[in-house]
Amino acid sequence: MVHIGQGELERIIARAFGIRGVPSGDAELAAKVLVAADLQGKSSHGAELVPGYIKRLENGAMEPVTHLGIVSEWKAGLLLDGGNGIGQVIAARAMEICIQRAREHAVAVVGVRNSNHLGALGYYVRMAADQDMVGVAMSNGFRAMAPWGGVDPFFSTNPLAAAIPRSGDDPVVIDMALSATARAKIRQAGGEGCSIPEGWALGPDGKATRDPQEALRGTLLPAGGVKGYALAILVESLCACLTGARMSADVRAWYEDYEGPTELGNLFMAVDVAAFLPAGRFKSRMEEMAAGIKKGARLDGVEEILLPGDGAARKTRVLEQQGIPLPERLWKSLQVMAGESPGTGR
Repeated sequence: MVHIGQGELERIIARAFGIRGVPSGDAELAAKVLVAADLQGKSSHGAELVPGYIKRLENGAMEPVTHLGIVSEWKAGLLLDGGNGIGQVIAARAMEICIQRAREHAVAVVGVRNSNHLGALGYYVRMAADQDMVGVAMSNGFRAMAPWGGVDPFFSTNPLAAAIPRSGDDPVVIDMALSATARAKIRQAGGEGCSIPEGWALGPDGKATRDPQEALRGTLLPAGGVKGYALAILVESLCACLTGARMSADVRAWYEDYEGPTELGNLFMAVDVAAFLPAGRFKSRMEEMAAGIKKGARLDGVEEILLPGDGAARKTRVLEQQGIPLPERLWKSLQVMAGESPGTGR
C-alpha cells in the first residue's frame, strides 16, 4: 500500500477524466466525490471505481459532457434526464437544485433518469445538511440482489442515504446499501484474495457462499432479510417506476458491460428544517437526542455508542493527515490513466 495526499489524488483523478473530454469543473467535482469516499474509509466507492469509469468514457458508453434536460417541472421539484453523463456530476447538480427549491418551498424532490453510477450517496446528502437541511438520496442500478425468498437477482443494492444536521458536530449520515453489503466490497475482496462473511451472498446454486467469485455469479442477500427487501422495493419504485428509468433487472452492469448506457434512476430530496423549527432549535434537539443515545448502558466490550456517520467523520480527520491508503498497483494505474509516469506515494 502507498499513502497519497487528498489533493494529489484528486488532481490525478481529475486529470484522468479531463484528458478524456470531461470539462475541468466536472472532472474536479467527480474526483472530489470519489476521494471523499476514500477519506471515509469507503475505498470500494472511491478511487477504485475510476478504471471502470474511464473505460466507459473510452468506449463511448458514458458521455464526457454532462447535459441535464428538464423532462417535467413543478414548484417543488423536477424530473431530469441525465443525458448519460457523469454520475457524480448529475447527482451533485440534482441536489443543488433540491437545496435551492427547498429554500423557497420548504421541501423539494428531484428525480433523474438516464443517469449513471454515482458512487457513495453520503456526499450528496451532506450537501443538504451543510445548508441546515435534511438530505435524502437513493438510486437503483444493475441487478445484484434477489427478492426475499428468491435466488435470481432482480434488484440492485438500491442504496439509500440521509443526512441530518446537528449543532457543533458532524451531521448524522445514514449511507447504506439495502443488500447485506455493497457489491463493490465483494469485488474488492475477490481482488485481494479474501473470503467474504457468511450471510452476504448466495452462489449460483442458491446456497450460501463465502467465495467472492461465486457470490458475484450468484446473488447478494437483502440487509435485514425481508425488511431490506421491502425497502429495496421502495427505492426501485421511486428511482425506476416513478422517473421512467430502467428497472434494475434491465440496467447494464456499469463495470463490465461497455456496449451502451446504463439508464438507471436516482431520487433526491431536501427538507428545510427552518420551515418547521428555527434551525438552531432543531439542531439542539438533535444534540439532545444524540446525548440520550450515547449515555445509555453499553454491551460488554463496547467503548462508545456511535451515531451513523461518526466513524466515517473520525476516519476522515485521520486520513487527511496521514494520506489515503491505496494499493500500489491502483496508484500506478491511475497515474498512467492521467498520462503521467508512475511513482510512489509517501
